[in-house]
Amino acid sequence: MKIYLMTDLEGVAGIINFDDYCSPKGRYYEIARKLITEETNAAIEGLIEAGAEEILVVDGHGYEAINPLLLHPSAKLLAGRPLEYPLGCNEEFDAAIMIGQH
Repeated sequence: MKIYLMTDLEGVAGIINFDDYCSPKGRYYEIARKLITEETNAAIEGLIEAGAEEILVVDGHGYEAINPLLLHPSAKLLAGRPLEYPLGCNEEFDAAIMIGQH
């Protein structure tokens, strides 16, 4: 099973506001990056338990948020700008999941 996992920092558990958490100038930006990466890793672990064999994580946050050093090693990461729609998604995927969308 091949999974497309789209992420965005806004909407992740623990993210309270944009200015403090979602901008690289925010005082809690690095904490927010850790939160989204950990939430994504939890989803990846569940997907693996459910039989996923390939997982593409797409960092949809404009400033990029997923910490590649902390990302689950079983997943592949698509990040960087400019990302063009459909952001790597195509008919090869069996399912799509979104984390932290606003």
